[in-house]
Amino acid sequence: MFIDGSNWYHGLKRIGINSDQLDYPRLARKLLFGRQLRQIRYYVGKAPAPRKKIAAQEKVIRRLQKQGVQVFLGRVEQNRMAPGRNPMTAALLAILAGAKTPIPEETRARLFRLCGETIPYFVEKQVDVRIAVDLVSMAHRDEYDDAYLLSADGDFVPAVEEARNLGKKIFAASAAEGRQLGAAVNAFIPLKRNWF
Repeated sequence: MFIDGSNWYHGLKRIGINSDQLDYPRLARKLLFGRQLRQIRYYVGKAPAPRKKIAAQEKVIRRLQKQGVQVFLGRVEQNRMAPGRNPMTAALLAILAGAKTPIPEETRARLFRLCGETIPYFVEKQVDVRIAVDLVSMAHRDEYDDAYLLSADGDFVPAVEEARNLGKKIFAASAAEGRQLGAAVNAFIPLKRNWF
């Protein structure tokens, strides 16, 4: 079982499930319908500062490892979104331009300054690629017959297609919608809150 940690976490969060509290061997037994489980592999970007986030992630990792889950860490890097790429900036500028009532000059100036700011955001790196490489290389080495990918990310389509070309069955499961991935796998298992 290959778990795309961030995608899995956010998909489950939308349906009110805390992925950090799951019993992964039990979840695997339920998904595999009696097939033999060889390993559970969990991939996630290493939490950036502050220390509180790092400590929280380390706690989750220890919990996963106690369950026998192998954890593979990528990295998380901070990028900055230019004001012109931020849809909120465009919306705010349109509101300011079309305002019917006067806006105090000091407030207007502050809002225009905010519209010129870059917005920090975080991007996970070396996670999806690692999953894709492992999915394909393990298929080449004949380390599995069937793989379960806990994700809805369409970026995995080429890796899934390659593994299937090697005669492997690939199933995906997620609480999120995964149309592209669903079209590439042998079966997509949509997970609802009551499944858990």
